[in-house]
Amino acid sequence: MARPPRNRPHFHVEGGGEAEPYTSPRIVITGLPPARVRAQHAEKLGHAIGAAVQQARQKLGTRDQAIAEGEKGFYLEFEIPAAEQDAVEGLENKPAKIELVAVRSTADNQEMVSATVFVPERSAEFFAKKVETYRDENTKSGKPRNEALVARIEDVRL
Repeated sequence: MARPPRNRPHFHVEGGGEAEPYTSPRIVITGLPPARVRAQHAEKLGHAIGAAVQQARQKLGTRDQAIAEGEKGFYLEFEIPAAEQDAVEGLENKPAKIELVAVRSTADNQEMVSATVFVPERSAEFFAKKVETYRDENTKSGKPRNEALVARIEDVRL
């Protein structure tokens, strides 16, 4: 049996197997997003996200560093129509360390779900940039970029 090169680890898989390059799982949000007036929706969400991030930064500024644990960050709550609930997976982003932590029906409106997402401080502008891109850029097919996610978000708060 040939020896593997010295600088590569050698793994044996029972029953054989083939090495494949890693591919990142892409979350595909299917179905048509709700019809939105693009500029108005982007402005509404942009203001909501901006206000939430500003509140979060104020709270992080008053955090007692002597007892603080874990990564500095905050939680954003997104309201999404229950019929569009599959879109909540698109709120998570592993490279930015943005993590979906809870999804539940809203108490006052059963037609909406509330998705809570942890956002590290270093990724605070992530969703604002998504909304800006939705507002300003098109895909090759002429649709707003990020429409599949952004058009499904009804509201955002800290």
